Amino acid sequence: IVAEPAGGKSRIQITTFDMVSSGGRAAGTPTSVAIHYGLSQNADTRIYIRDGGGRTIRTITTTTRAAENGDTSGSAVWDLRDERGTALSPGVYNVELVALGADGQRSRQIHPYLLTR
Repeated sequence: IVAEPAGGKSRIQITTFDMVSSGGRAAGTPTSVAIHYGLSQNADTRIYIRDGGGRTIRTITTTTRAAENGDTSGSAVWDLRDERGTALSPGVYNVELVALGADGQRSRQIHPYLLTR
């Protein structure tokens, strides 16, 4: 017996979501952030970078691949710039991962990122 929600499909879930800074010229000065995530099923994904006021300053399209265990993983790199290519000033930014399944289901997670220069 397998219990499933009505419709026979399980809800899309973000199973992992982490960020790793990559160093720059001076030790401890990041120049980019690698963003890695895992999903319970295939989905269209976007990453939104929002400033302290909640405004979207960058949207990143991600790459995904299916894993042998049925999970889907993906990654993206944020170069710590806004949509115009301007380097961002130090501060707290919110990194939001949104996954949209083929059936319209949506899942999202938000992680803060402290940018220091």
